[in-house]
Amino acid sequence: MSRIFISYRRDDSAGYAGRLYDRLSQRFGGDQIFMDIDTIEPGLDFVEVIEKAVGSCDVLIALIGRQWLTIADATGRRRLDNPEDFVRLEIATALDRNIRVIPVLVRGATMPRSTDLPDVLKKLSRRNALEISDTRFHYDVDRLIETLEKVLGVSEPLPPRPKVRRKEKAVPARPSSWRWSSFLPVNSSWAAILRRTKMRLTTSSPSTSCTCPTTTWPRR
Repeated sequence: MSRIFISYRRDDSAGYAGRLYDRLSQRFGGDQIFMDIDTIEPGLDFVEVIEKAVGSCDVLIALIGRQWLTIADATGRRRLDNPEDFVRLEIATALDRNIRVIPVLVRGATMPRSTDLPDVLKKLSRRNALEISDTRFHYDVDRLIETLEKVLGVSEPLPPRPKVRRKEKAVPARPSSWRWSSFLPVNSSWAAILRRTKMRLTTSSPSTSCTCPTTTWPRR
């Protein structure tokens, strides 16, 4: 059975619920996360299904956005005031069974006051909340994961996120045939030039004087 239940309103925080589900699934496994009850089969009592699903979890995450408290149905009545509202049933069941409930505030929402909640949800206002913002989403979710690890008794370290490696330029390999000896023909050419020059100086006329400076050739 799933150990983490994500409660959310589709019109209020569906995007955050999906991203949170993905992160928690990476850490705890998708089979440990329960998020949607839209797959209730025809003919089943949805109240019993919700109570069973929530009752089998160790922790319930209540995603609360800016419209969570005020969203109304087609008749204009606030959904939280409807005893058959799914979100109300989920959170009320968890509070009644003393299951850990973690309010998670998104989209800049604030924690509802007890006076704004129906009686079955008033205990929610006393639960310490955690905020998830757009600018530090992964950091805030990491904090939530640390709390869930303690609640669930998970001790395995969190796997590191893969780092993006920069593409390095390939360095061409030096040919195996490369040798210092490849420079020998150049040295031989210089030696031939020196020999020819010396011969010309030696065979020159005695009356011709030539003073040549000594040249020191660099070592190679």
